[in-house]
Amino acid sequence: MVWLRLRSLRMVLAIVLGGWLTLRPAAAQTPATSSTDDRNRFTFEGNTTFGDAQLRDALLADPDFLLAAHPLGTSDELAGVMRKQLIAAYRRQGFPSPQIEVAATSDPVGAHVSIDEGSRLRVGEVRIHGGTELDFDRLRQRLTEPYPKGDVFPRFSQLDGQVVQQWTDSAGKAVELEKPVWPRGKPLPIDTENLLHLAVVQALKDLGYSQALALVRIELDQPAGTGRLVVQVAEEGPRDRVEEIEVRGGPINPSLLIQQHLGVQVGQAVDRQQIADWTRKLWESGRFQKQQVQFQRTASGTGRLIIEVEETPGLPPLDQPISERAEIYRRAQRWLGTFDRLEQDVVITADAPPYHFLSVQSDQGMILQVTRSGAAGDRSGAADMALIMDPQQLALMHSDHPERWSLGLDAVTAQLTFRTKLRAAVEEDRLFGLGLHFNVNNQRQTGQNVVEHAFDVSPADLLPFAYKSKLQQEVVDGVLIGRRGEDRLEVDIHSGEIRAWETELLQVRFEQGAFERLRGELLAQHGHKPNAYQPGRPLGTLAAFLCSPPVWAEATQLSNRLRTEGVRSNPHLGSALRRLAEGGLLEPADAVIRRMQRGREEERFFIPAQPNTGGGDWQTMMRKVAARAVLHAATDVFAEGEWPLRVTREVCLAVLGRGAHATEVIDQMLADPETGPLGLGTVAYLLSHVHRSAAAKVAEAGLDRLDEDAVQRDLQPLIEGEVGRWLDRMTASIAELTPEQREAVGGLFGDESRRRQWHALHAGLQGEAPAGRQALARWARAAAQRKLRELSEPDEPDEPDEPSGDK
Repeated sequence: MVWLRLRSLRMVLAIVLGGWLTLRPAAAQTPATSSTDDRNRFTFEGNTTFGDAQLRDALLADPDFLLAAHPLGTSDELAGVMRKQLIAAYRRQGFPSPQIEVAATSDPVGAHVSIDEGSRLRVGEVRIHGGTELDFDRLRQRLTEPYPKGDVFPRFSQLDGQVVQQWTDSAGKAVELEKPVWPRGKPLPIDTENLLHLAVVQALKDLGYSQALALVRIELDQPAGTGRLVVQVAEEGPRDRVEEIEVRGGPINPSLLIQQHLGVQVGQAVDRQQIADWTRKLWESGRFQKQQVQFQRTASGTGRLIIEVEETPGLPPLDQPISERAEIYRRAQRWLGTFDRLEQDVVITADAPPYHFLSVQSDQGMILQVTRSGAAGDRSGAADMALIMDPQQLALMHSDHPERWSLGLDAVTAQLTFRTKLRAAVEEDRLFGLGLHFNVNNQRQTGQNVVEHAFDVSPADLLPFAYKSKLQQEVVDGVLIGRRGEDRLEVDIHSGEIRAWETELLQVRFEQGAFERLRGELLAQHGHKPNAYQPGRPLGTLAAFLCSPPVWAEATQLSNRLRTEGVRSNPHLGSALRRLAEGGLLEPADAVIRRMQRGREEERFFIPAQPNTGGGDWQTMMRKVAARAVLHAATDVFAEGEWPLRVTREVCLAVLGRGAHATEVIDQMLADPETGPLGLGTVAYLLSHVHRSAAAKVAEAGLDRLDEDAVQRDLQPLIEGEVGRWLDRMTASIAELTPEQREAVGGLFGDESRRRQWHALHAGLQGEAPAGRQALARWARAAAQRKLRELSEPDEPDEPDEPSGDK
């Protein structure tokens, strides 16, 4: 039901209920009865690749199936629809000739499905024909490897001695690559020629052929167990070319100088690789903090080339060489770029008494330790917090905590990467810059470690040192020494090795084995402690650990020491959040994680959506995507035959153009005396967006049935099962909060109205455990009464908000 809060709700509901503008007499209706659970009405045999639950869940998320299996429908079309949809799903998963027989039943509507999956084909080679100038290898690579999509920009860095190209958005944030169009070895997606054609057309655009005409087909090779993608380039068309050049930046490097440096001119051919080459050339110059090149293509394939740069102050222009001293810093940049090959660790220390910060970064992981000294800097009785991230675990620990929190990473499919950037500050009054960047990539490649570290190195990082007027520099015994106050930098002039990097606040040094030594010490100190992590509650147990007294107190003291303000300065908030976390505050989020983990354990089975032949804008498409997502998840949340699932399902079906029974369902809910005020209130709320008079009549019926028993009945399907048990735990934990804890949590709410509601909820939950549901029922009754009274007073004419058309 979260989707009902989308901004485009009015338009969604107009589609859903636009045809139901007058209420039929209640006497003419037959109350609906609860249907048999859909999960028992449909059975399967013969399926081996996909389990019964996968097939059943895929069907229950398909609008055509739901319409055919609707309790108000008949079984006449059910067998044909199921057979058609299952065959389409199996073919999309690489089975060219599945044999499926469906025996439908009518009372209740159901079916038994017999399946012979047949052989399975995999994605094979790519064959390309036609064209005269087109590079077939580049097109084949573009189709079979991950690729960037949309308006993205290439970004370069030197990692482990290699120049690595990544892709970012306009703000410089890394973006993930799209999955390959034709992933070799994966199940062959049969019947996807139209989608593949669009993907090939886009690939040709990326290669600079936006006017090309191509034909695409899939050829099956049953003996080889594969299918090949055949691309016939009927006409290449002219290459995309630069019609206009715009350079944004300066003033050190004027527009003409940048164009000459790149060798770009009007009329030149352009594609995504050429743009990347130009960007890399600007990056390698070391003159710029930022460089972005983009091509704004017109429909004819010509367009404007925009080159945007952010210059580093003090450096010479592109047509002048850098100084000898700058060459030394360039060697230091190259040394950092190959640092991972030297088998050394980066050790960064900083002091802010009484705290000592230590960070150790290695190709094996990262450790962050914060130590609080005793009186007069005595560390013998020091307390410390530490985070360990290595290929085996992500662990949190505190010396005064009886437990540790450790998440095993052996089954993690993502990759955790962190990058260290040491650079010269661009500002003249600052000398050093230090950056730590952490990123999670959801798709870890084969052979890659779960955790990876490297220096993020750019030619522009260290060159500014050579031109800083306030940095005193001299060469002593083959070492370039730079000083400014407490700051000190030493670089070997031959190898570029950084011998010292010190400031008033921190020190950076390079050591062998530092990571393993500190890791061993911390595990010896904390490894014997019980693990607070629970597999089914990763976020809940993490929050409880962070809000525990020793960790929260440490965070409070550290926050005060660093002179930061915020909610963490309140000790009652920590204990309140810990109690709520232990009571299940984050259990819905943990449930989502569990669902995602289950999805990764098995191959996904889905029924492909029908192509959108009716047109429509992007908002319509997004509503349909949302409706399908809700259909897929609804049966995991609501029980069959109950009003929440009935309303949710009819809304989604109508959005998807399958709302043939929506009118009858709503009429039945109104006529059925067992339909309570919450169900009628939901219908009235939906109707209020398209027909206020009709909504008012439904709201009046809801007011007539507004008693405590009816509210309890309506609440039952919302809170039964695991949801109800979670609600009991949560309400019990809220009731246990002290007045101080209640006030601390109330401070998190943004306005006084919400704080009053929070206080009222806390007050209503005092007493025995069952009082939680009683308080919820009282709150629901009061909220429903307010809303129903509001909806029962129409303030608009008896016309829909927008033309109903053929909705």
